[in-house]
Amino acid sequence: MIMTTTAPTFDTSNSLTDHDNPTTNRLRVVFAGTPEFAAISLESLIKQQEALNIEIVAVYTQPDRKAGRGQKLSASAVKEVALTHDIAVEQPVTFKKSSAEGLAARQTLRTYQPDVMIVAAYGLILPIGVLETLLMVA
Repeated sequence: MIMTTTAPTFDTSNSLTDHDNPTTNRLRVVFAGTPEFAAISLESLIKQQEALNIEIVAVYTQPDRKAGRGQKLSASAVKEVALTHDIAVEQPVTFKKSSAEGLAARQTLRTYQPDVMIVAAYGLILPIGVLETLLMVA
């Protein structure tokens, strides 16, 4: 009995090794977080974007809040990191579809066309509709 084996063939037309345009196949990432430890995670992702083959297209964080004795508006740690790296920042008050603000926030999220959303202590509840939006885009 003679047995032959052939190497399997793979479709590489959509391969991650596209040398002509290395950003073509990067995963589009939206990061959502607010406190300092989330900012540390974001900073780490930013530094490793190329190695991870990702592009952080936007950051979602809580709206600026009044803080301190003077009650001055204070940006979240995540917002500060994102702005330092010229990443778009979104600060929706809600994602609820029962409000105009929530519907607008959902539409804005869709425009980023994320493949994945990384969430680290964001502070807003992400309704099922937002999660389904991510599934429909991906």
